[in-house]
Amino acid sequence: LMMTCKTEKRPRLLSLEDAAEMIESGDSIWVGSFLSTPSLFLDELADHCEELHNVTVLGCHYTNYSKLLVDPKYKKVFSVISFFEPAMFRSTKFVASNIEHIKKPGRPYQKTLVDKFNINTMIVEVCPPDNYGNCNVGVTGRTITPYLSKCEGITKKIAVINNLQRPSLAKGELISLPLSDFDYI
Repeated sequence: LMMTCKTEKRPRLLSLEDAAEMIESGDSIWVGSFLSTPSLFLDELADHCEELHNVTVLGCHYTNYSKLLVDPKYKKVFSVISFFEPAMFRSTKFVASNIEHIKKPGRPYQKTLVDKFNINTMIVEVCPPDNYGNCNVGVTGRTITPYLSKCEGITKKIAVINNLQRPSLAKGELISLPLSDFDYI
């Protein structure tokens, strides 16, 4: 990977299993929106349910299957919140019964989310980094994730690089994050 500056911090590499082991009881995790939600990470996190309690998982909409979202046994450990109304889930191919739907928080989203839900961890799927070390947040990750990445309260930032993630081509919005903004990839 090329970085724009040699003094920038470089995120450490880790497996999804190692990322799940970093989650602690009481953590509040932002997992992105729609296709930028790391479903494989959620499955890995579910495998650690015996070691955890009171973990909150927040996202805008969960479109990919994860056992954490559907198996009732995980509701005892994980509180999963979506900011989209249940009507949106008619297009989803699975029944995500573990999700609590709440109204989208007021603006600015990042401040409201961090303050109201005490988000301290962010793990989201991003596109592979470009030649400058920037990761596009993907076509569905551009609304909230870039802003949350700048919040001081988020102390663990993990990028899951997905070669199949479609990049956002939006103009006027923050759509890429420096890989150096993340602690781990």
